[in-house]
Amino acid sequence: MKKKDQIRIFIGTTEIAGYYANLTRGFKALGFKCDYISFFDHPFMYGESINPFSSLYKRKNLANSKIKKA
Repeated sequence: MKKKDQIRIFIGTTEIAGYYANLTRGFKALGFKCDYISFFDHPFMYGESINPFSSLYKRKNLANSKIKKA
């Protein structure tokens, strides 16, 4: 079996009621390398997920709102 420092865990891509955020905290507390990525910002801001598309999505919405006003 692999050692803890060799095991990598991916959790994502949509948060449900803080479950994935807490699962990530638990794996990290046990010493595992764990990446938690969510594609959408949760309204209650669960966890410290990495959202690679958040700024891109916000820019798209801003651009669309400017186009509709013109």
